[in-house]
Amino acid sequence: MKIFKGNIVHTPTKDTFEIFENQYIFVSEDGLVQEIRKELPQGMEQEVIDYTDKLLIPAYTDLHLHPFQYPLIGNGYDRELLEWCYRYCAPAEMLSAEEATERKVCQAVIHDLWKYGSLHSVHFPTVSEHNVDTLMQMLDESGMFAYVGKSQDDLALFAENADETTEESMQAALRLAGKYKDSRRVRYIFTVGWSLDASDDLMRQIHDAALMYQAPFQAHLDENRTEIKWILERHPECRNYAETYEKCGVFGKEVKTVMEHCIHTTEEEIAMMRDNGVYVAHCIHSNLDIMSGIMQLRRYIDEGIRVGIGSDISAGHTLNLTDCMRAAVQASKMLAVRTGKLPVSMEEVFYLATKGGGSFFGKVGSFEPGYQFDALVIDDSSLSLPIQYTIKERMERYLYCGDDRQIIARYVLGEEIREPAYIA
Repeated sequence: MKIFKGNIVHTPTKDTFEIFENQYIFVSEDGLVQEIRKELPQGMEQEVIDYTDKLLIPAYTDLHLHPFQYPLIGNGYDRELLEWCYRYCAPAEMLSAEEATERKVCQAVIHDLWKYGSLHSVHFPTVSEHNVDTLMQMLDESGMFAYVGKSQDDLALFAENADETTEESMQAALRLAGKYKDSRRVRYIFTVGWSLDASDDLMRQIHDAALMYQAPFQAHLDENRTEIKWILERHPECRNYAETYEKCGVFGKEVKTVMEHCIHTTEEEIAMMRDNGVYVAHCIHSNLDIMSGIMQLRRYIDEGIRVGIGSDISAGHTLNLTDCMRAAVQASKMLAVRTGKLPVSMEEVFYLATKGGGSFFGKVGSFEPGYQFDALVIDDSSLSLPIQYTIKERMERYLYCGDDRQIIARYVLGEEIREPAYIA
């Protein structure tokens, strides 16, 4: 057993920070939270990992990122989604066809996830089986948790020919799913970009494979108006974008699913997401950077739809999930000015970045009994002025004004995760 001391802050529910000022959190040998106590039991001589007056918060979950686009970060944001993908994404991802570059990109992404405290992440790499395998191996060595999936594309989109046949695509995905099926920390997630370049046959086979391996599924949904127009032209039998996935069995229910963006959803799609238990990855930076729009975050929360926060590099311009959180709050406020609806609070967005997105991995993102002790230790003294702040005020100041410089330790399952190697 381990015992940690500090100002413990988490959000078991979305509405408020639960705060235990300079109290003790007991962690079992297998890295799970047992209880939080105000005092140590009398006569107990257990060593305490002492972070007195520091903030102890749950580690973040980044619910959506494109790791092999990282060299592209910050470029091309004067373009909208489809042109940006055509002009920038493919060339950036092609850089990782060379093994030396591939490993450097993986190192950079893993290092920066660690740096910013996103110790759980859901990755959307390339069609390359080698890229995906390399990333999964390196993530496993890092000690962090991740889902990673090979992009499966058996229909032509921007190029004259498709990247792979249906059979080639499934064979590669099944090899990866089989190789990592017993891994505790890094697991496979079946992945398509859009129903633009993935056939119905492919997605139906993915449904069957996902059930066989008890693996989840991820794809994009309603990110850009032109994208939606193209989707409905390719699938004239479908009433909406979501139905192109649902008809193939990859839209929640028996296959755990995360859909990214979900900006321009119809009333029918919102009901489908809620009723099917679909997760939504809210990627506010990329939505603003490439002019896609602002997701109805307040509406989704009120509907009971499960939402997490995604950086969506490299349409998003940083892996810093704290920055993504404050941008989500700010965008919600701008939407509130237009609609008259209540904006989301920082407590709600912190919940989404921790327990909300963390639930995609299981009991992750909270310090309730039975949850993984995956934690960040925050020394916010550099943000303080010579006045007295409450713990809640310190949390607000960190979330609005802080960054990775205040994170002094990172823990997964009760074990400190040291800085991963990175050679620029």
